[in-house]
Amino acid sequence: MDERAWLCAALFGRAAGAQPNDLAALCRQEGVAALLYEAIGARAAIPDAIVRAHRGAVAWQLARSAAAKAALASVSVPNLVLKGEALAYTCYAAPHLRPREDLDLLFASESDARTAAASLASLGYALDPHSWLPGGSQFTLVGPDLHIDMHWQLGNHPILGARLLFADLYARRVQVSEPPMMVLHPVDAFMHAAIHRMSNAQIGAADRLIWLYDFVALARRFNVVDYSTLVERAGAHALAAPCLDAMAACTRHFDWPWPAATLSALSAAAARERFRPERAASRAYIETQAPSLWRRLVPDAAYMRARYRLTHRGSLPLAYLRRWITGLKLLWRALKRSPR
Repeated sequence: MDERAWLCAALFGRAAGAQPNDLAALCRQEGVAALLYEAIGARAAIPDAIVRAHRGAVAWQLARSAAAKAALASVSVPNLVLKGEALAYTCYAAPHLRPREDLDLLFASESDARTAAASLASLGYALDPHSWLPGGSQFTLVGPDLHIDMHWQLGNHPILGARLLFADLYARRVQVSEPPMMVLHPVDAFMHAAIHRMSNAQIGAADRLIWLYDFVALARRFNVVDYSTLVERAGAHALAAPCLDAMAACTRHFDWPWPAATLSALSAAAARERFRPERAASRAYIETQAPSLWRRLVPDAAYMRARYRLTHRGSLPLAYLRRWITGLKLLWRALKRSPR
């Protein structure tokens, strides 16, 4: 059993054989240190680094929760909390078990996102100038204790990102009492996680264990009606193939069982879809993205002058160079964060 397979089994209480040599580093890479502690901490000797990581996660959650709660309370524009923050409070036994770097909010439009950003300014949040690009669907606010990603499209995948609309998602929203927030319906959250996984596949990071565990955490909430609804909605929005591929990954890594009828129905729907998960990072993606990538790399001169506050015509080439260097730095940071 290799090290990653050992960790997958340990998260479900099935580990056998010797622990990996650098278990703490592996857990940090996969985002599951606190989960592993909860799974085996009381029954087996685990490295002190895992114990410290668990304690750190609890302390981090306590420190972060106040900032997130204050930020959410200051936003009066209709919004939905996405990804880790929402899942931490709705699908995990305790919120510290689901690590997350940012607070992700979804709005109906860019205008709404900017209205919300204006209200967050009073708490010390400011636009990260490198996070917004022409034709994009999000920007980031940097605050004293938190980064907030402001979205007006559910995902940034070039093919799948716009298949679920805010109005429909908001109509099916679920209210969380503490901290007060609106989140996606569990079935919508499952489809969103599948879309997000396909985005991560483009950089070779589709199957980080904490992201796969999200599917299991959601599935534990599902009943027969939810599975039926998943088949219906995924089929209607041409998302059956990404959902089915995520389920297969959970079975491959965690040996997680899925209802046979659900798998069969999703397989039938996926066969009618044009998108193929196995080609998520293929030439088709590059072709789809090419016009958008070019606009981001070489926006028009008027935008550059306004964006970088240029007063001299001769400064324009240097501004483009600065933009490309910044983009390369962001790409390098993303590659360093992604699991190998």
